[in-house]
Amino acid sequence: MIIESKFFGQVDIKDEHIINFENGIPGFEKYKRYSILDIEGSKVFKCLQSIDESQVSFIIVNPWDVIDDYEIDIKDSEIESIAENDLSNIFVYSVVNISEDRVTCNLMAPIIVNVKTHNGKQFVPQSSKYSIKHRIIEHKERK
Repeated sequence: MIIESKFFGQVDIKDEHIINFENGIPGFEKYKRYSILDIEGSKVFKCLQSIDESQVSFIIVNPWDVIDDYEIDIKDSEIESIAENDLSNIFVYSVVNISEDRVTCNLMAPIIVNVKTHNGKQFVPQSSKYSIKHRIIEHKERK
């Protein structure tokens, strides 16, 4: 299917690359279907693009590319809704925020994607040792 994307114009998305967020993403609950797009020239940053609304798009990053010892504290009962007891197909991302004076990412509320079941969810914990605006000073390219 051809979609209009915020950053890349028209993009062809295969059905098997559509990720379903049953409850949407907090603040964007009405948009439930997304796809992860590569950003040309970057091995670290990707784009989480809404299938249904071209202007709903997020730059995302693997949180371990920001902090080597990043830890996720999500209850088993919460992750079961997308993981089906198999964590081998799980990818974790943090949403990046780009402003005029800095680039930050939300390490507090990770986006979890199961690439086998094509389900995703943003987890917002009651408390966390991480910030929603963790400054990214430098990033390392994945080896």
